[in-house]
Amino acid sequence: MAKFKFAVISGVVAVQCARHGFYMPDGMVDLKKGEAFANTDYAICRSLQEASCQRFIMVTYDIWCQYSIKLESHVSKLFQRMLPIFKRIRGAIPKMHIHNHQDACEILWNLNWLMYSAATAGEMIETGWAEQNLMAGSTKEQNDGHRHDSIDDMSGNWNWDKLIKLNALVRLYRICALEERRRTIDFEGCTSVAPEGLVAVWEKMDVEPKMVDGKLISVFQADIKNGPPTHAAAYAKLVAEEVEAEKSGLANQTGDTALIGTALLIEKEQIELGRKIAQKADADVVHIDRRRLTQDLTDLRRRQVQRAPQLAELMKDIDLEKPEKEALFLPSEYSESMRNDLKLGALAQVEYTLREGHAFEALRDVKLAIRTLNLNFAWKRSNIHGTGANTRTQNYLKTLENDVQIAATTYRRMHQALVRLGLPDNDPVLKPLLPEHLRGKDGLAQAAGQVKQSDPWFWRTGRPRGLTDEEEAEWNTEMDRVKWFRVRALLQRSQEERETLEEEFGRAVESFHKSANIWSALAEGQKEKAGAQAYAEKQADMYRELASRCFIARGTLAQKVAEDLKKQQAKEAREAQRAQKTSTSREEEEELWDTLSKVDLRSSDS
Repeated sequence: MAKFKFAVISGVVAVQCARHGFYMPDGMVDLKKGEAFANTDYAICRSLQEASCQRFIMVTYDIWCQYSIKLESHVSKLFQRMLPIFKRIRGAIPKMHIHNHQDACEILWNLNWLMYSAATAGEMIETGWAEQNLMAGSTKEQNDGHRHDSIDDMSGNWNWDKLIKLNALVRLYRICALEERRRTIDFEGCTSVAPEGLVAVWEKMDVEPKMVDGKLISVFQADIKNGPPTHAAAYAKLVAEEVEAEKSGLANQTGDTALIGTALLIEKEQIELGRKIAQKADADVVHIDRRRLTQDLTDLRRRQVQRAPQLAELMKDIDLEKPEKEALFLPSEYSESMRNDLKLGALAQVEYTLREGHAFEALRDVKLAIRTLNLNFAWKRSNIHGTGANTRTQNYLKTLENDVQIAATTYRRMHQALVRLGLPDNDPVLKPLLPEHLRGKDGLAQAAGQVKQSDPWFWRTGRPRGLTDEEEAEWNTEMDRVKWFRVRALLQRSQEERETLEEEFGRAVESFHKSANIWSALAEGQKEKAGAQAYAEKQADMYRELASRCFIARGTLAQKVAEDLKKQQAKEAREAQRAQKTSTSREEEEELWDTLSKVDLRSSDS
């Protein structure tokens, strides 16, 4: 990064306890040039040097999918003594970072689906960075020794704050108890509606994901054989068909897929350049983009004329001042009769297939953009207060709304081209996307009446088209299976969290008592030094007090959980009563409407 260009140290990599946020001993290493894996290797090895007796070791890292590939080989070469420990490591990606990874990472390294990971999020290290960054203004001006002392002091104070607040485990346990109850209800509901006999089959299935012939197999993702196409899949299929046709000697033209694919990429360039111009981007940037686009258009037209010479008569010189407005001479730009005259039938079929894949990808982007907007809007309502903060957040929400509109515009362009290429106006899968359709419940906080609201049509486009009744039933069963496994996994994580917290309570008390005994023994050995003895006795009393806090907090836990459950049940009862009143009012209105209708009918008869 430019801001670290002349820096001797570009940052640090640190290892924390994922459960409680303690910085691990010797677990912080300076970075020289970026986040090199070697630095992380040293930090983890030093942190785990006393973990030889630990049966289970879980490591979370925001790039674990890449870092783990050669980790064992690095350790076997440089830290041979540590290899038995590293063979017991299970890795994962923190729960927030994983959303920026590929779909395979969502299955392979997701803490929600990994057994024995409890409710660990893996994101606690980020809170430490927020605190460390406040000190960066000072440490960046210090020499190596002074800087290390400052960071050590800050980390030690951080660990001390965590230590004296361990009785906060009570709050986590109370949250866990309610969450486990809710997830139990969800799982029992999924099980009760599952097809008869299938649950027994599902329970015997292995939940560990596997790579089979380069394909990820997992119970947590649907095995859909005829799902919606994607541009990449459609492109690969068309290229394979061209190769097979050429081998068999039946090919009339080859390279059609690459030609249309290139034209669609240039179309995307035109759209992006037009958006930059509308946003008044830097003139030099626009000039460079226009020059590059002009060259791409020139190359494309040369290839198009070679493939379809009839197009040469329609082509004019490219407008160097506005290449983003130039026609691309795609089959979708002409009527069916003109396509026949220009002999573009084969190219039209290729364009249809590729645009269909683009359309499904655009709908996926629309859904993702709406989810992101909803999540940020819900977070703003709960966490942002004050005029200044609200203004800044509102500007960010406008950016997210713009992302929704960009994805929707992309889909509309694809849909219009598909209609010109032969997509029926009443197609049951790819429908017109109207402005009022750009909404959804994903990511929004639950609200009264939300369950009764139906999402727009595109939230259901994952369903394959043209299924028979038998295939439809099979598709629904597959969706039920994935949901059942995911709901069960979430319940298991809550159960593991409860068991882990109960064990942590006991270990916290035992640890404090052990520390108190150590300081008491030190006090006994310092009878000739009154000051040292007084200090040791003070430390022993402090740890006994911390042990007492945890013990008392643990003793009140059952009562507090019962109170929380009572409040939750009362809340659910109020919501059910409110829903019943709403339903009753609606029924009364319908009965009144029926009565008035009958009166009107009798009046008209008379």
